[in-house]
Amino acid sequence: MLVLLGHAFPSFGQAPSPQETEVAQAWHRLLKQLETGSLATSKGLMTDTAFASLMQGVKPTAYAEALRRFAVLYQQEPLRVRLLSPTQAALEVGRLDLEAGYYPSGFRIEYRAGKWQLVAYYPSK
Repeated sequence: MLVLLGHAFPSFGQAPSPQETEVAQAWHRLLKQLETGSLATSKGLMTDTAFASLMQGVKPTAYAEALRRFAVLYQQEPLRVRLLSPTQAALEVGRLDLEAGYYPSGFRIEYRAGKWQLVAYYPSK
C-alpha cells in the first residue's frame, strides 16, 4: 500500500515545494471566501462548470448558504496537492478510509488571469 501512495503522491513524506504551498494557500483562501464573502465574488473564483457541480441540486436562493457549509466542511479536512503543470494542480481533500467508506473529494484548480481558480469538482463516492 505504501508503494501505491508513494507513486500517487511523489512528495509523500517530503516537505511541500513552494508551488505546492502556494496552491494550498490558494485553496484555503478560496474556502475562506466561500465561507465569509459574497456570492458574486465567490463565483468569480471558479468556472461556471465548477460552480454548477458544487451547486448540483441546490436551489438558487440557497447558493450562498450551501457554499458557506461546503467551506466549513472542507476547511479542516486533510489536503493533498499534486502539481500537474506550473499552472494546474489536482487536489484531494478528505480522508481515505476504505473500511469506514470515506473517500476524498477531488478538485482541479488552474492559474488563470493572475489568480488560482477552481475549474473542476469531483465529489467523493
